[in-house]
Amino acid sequence: MGGVITGIIWIAVDSNTVNVFPTAMNCPAAPQTPSLFSTALLLTVSLASMAPAHVAASATLADGRYLYGQVPEANRDDTTYMVFELQDGKMVGAFYQPRSSFDCFQGQIQADTMALTVIDSYDQTAFNYEVALQDRSTLVAGVAGTAANPVGYHRISSLSELDHRLLDTCQANQ
Repeated sequence: MGGVITGIIWIAVDSNTVNVFPTAMNCPAAPQTPSLFSTALLLTVSLASMAPAHVAASATLADGRYLYGQVPEANRDDTTYMVFELQDGKMVGAFYQPRSSFDCFQGQIQADTMALTVIDSYDQTAFNYEVALQDRSTLVAGVAGTAANPVGYHRISSLSELDHRLLDTCQANQ
């Protein structure tokens, strides 16, 4: 099984376009007041183009509410979390850091990605963003299958009251 390469990159969002620059390249200056989402992406982003070959169209998530974090523990400061509800392949959720702002998103599961439209919490602009999915083998009640995990995130099994409130807020605003 191949690994996933992650690294530091710069994401520049302008006129609903997302530009990705490896840190070794010259890139535009950081914005004066970046949103939580763009700041989190600047800190650590999985390089989806380097995803291992075992990412497949069969990767799925069942309907329900999910919480993923950049670390496997909930409620850690300076850590970005992704909480969302999936219903019939469509999702609504939020990227957030505890005790900070949050950015809502909506989207859908595609073959090997989450195709999202993120709403910047400061200026309400929308931009497209994709999160690569990685297959993870599962065995439930003797039945083998695959579940999809967002690359660079760890599944956290229980949602907090804050997670449910964020989901309710983002669902009400869509």
